[in-house]
Amino acid sequence: MKRSRDREIDAVGPNARHNVTMHETHHDDHVWREFYRASGFFSIGAGVLTISGLLVIFVLGPRPTGGEAVLRWVSGQGQPRGLLYGIAYAILEVANTFYIPVGVGLYLVLGKTEKTKILIATGLFEISLIVYYLTGAADLSFLSLSDKYFAVSTGSERASYVAAADLSLALAAASALMAELLFSVSTLVMGLVMSRSSLGRFTGFFGVIASIPGIVGSSYYVIAIPTLGAVVVVYIVLIAIWFILVGYKLSCRARPG
Repeated sequence: MKRSRDREIDAVGPNARHNVTMHETHHDDHVWREFYRASGFFSIGAGVLTISGLLVIFVLGPRPTGGEAVLRWVSGQGQPRGLLYGIAYAILEVANTFYIPVGVGLYLVLGKTEKTKILIATGLFEISLIVYYLTGAADLSFLSLSDKYFAVSTGSERASYVAAADLSLALAAASALMAELLFSVSTLVMGLVMSRSSLGRFTGFFGVIASIPGIVGSSYYVIAIPTLGAVVVVYIVLIAIWFILVGYKLSCRARPG
C-alpha cells in the first residue's frame, strides 16, 4: 500500500511529496496541540520555580560543610531556617517534576529535525531528573535528621545522626554532580538541534550557551571552589530562562494556524 501511495504521489508532480509531508506535519501538530500547550505551561512553570527556589536558597545563605555543622545550621537555633530550607528544596522538587513532560514535548517537536540525537538527549534528560530526585531526597533528609539530632541527649546517639548526615552529604554531592552533567549535556544537544528546528535559532543557541556553564560547573559538588559555585549559579539562572523561552515557543506551537 505504501509503495502504491508513493507512486501516486510521484505521478502528481515534483512538489507533491513535499506538500503531503507538510500536511502530515501539520496533522501531527494538530493531534499533539494540547500536549504542546501543557508542555509549554510546565516549561515556563519549571523555569519560574527554579529561579524562585534559588532565591530562597540565597536568603538562607551557604550551607556549611560537615554533617554536624549542617544539622546545627538547618535547626536555625530559633530562626525559621528549617522552614525556609524545606520550602526551597520542595520548590526545586516540584520544578523537577514539571521538567518531565517538557522533555517529552521537546522530543515530539525536535524529533522531526534529528530523531536519533533527540532520542538520546531525551533519555539523558529524563535520567538526570531521576538522579535529581535522589539529590533532593538527600537534601531534605537533613530536616528530619536535625530534629532527631536535637531530640537525643547522649553523645553516641548524636554521633549516629551525624554519621547519617555525612552519608546524606556524600550522596547529595555525587548525585548532584551526575544529574547536572547529564542534564547539561542533554540540553546542549537539544539546543543544537533546536537551532535548526521550527522553535528558532535564537532559542536553540541560547540553550547551547546556557548548558556550557552546567558542564563546567558540575564538578563544584565534589570540589567546593567558590568560582565553580558562581558558575553553577549562572548556569541555573540561564537554564531556567531558557526553559521559559522554550515554554513560550511550545505554547506558540499549540496555537491554531
